[in-house]
Amino acid sequence: MSSIDGTYRVDGHTINSYDGNKTIITSMMLRLANGRLWASGCYDSGTNYNTEKSVVWSGSYNGDELEWTEKYGETSGVFIYHGFIQNKKLCGTYKWTANAASGSFEFSLQRLSN
Repeated sequence: MSSIDGTYRVDGHTINSYDGNKTIITSMMLRLANGRLWASGCYDSGTNYNTEKSVVWSGSYNGDELEWTEKYGETSGVFIYHGFIQNKKLCGTYKWTANAASGSFEFSLQRLSN
């Protein structure tokens, strides 16, 4: 069992590198167990575009390094995220397979259980 295994509440935001669109995520529930991760929750509307959408994450981790895909509502393609956990934060970058969109994210993690 990894020291980061557990259930977390995730809050934070993504920022599109091209136009600065900021999309807030609140109360996402993330589960890390035995090198696998999965989560579900909602994003709020973005500052420039995007409407509120349900999302699902699925991926893996090794140590404090995580990588996952995100299905965002009914949009085509998936978002691919890559990040690191440090000081109760999950930070990194993303790209969208449907076009050249990319950006960064910063999520705070609140451990709910082991």
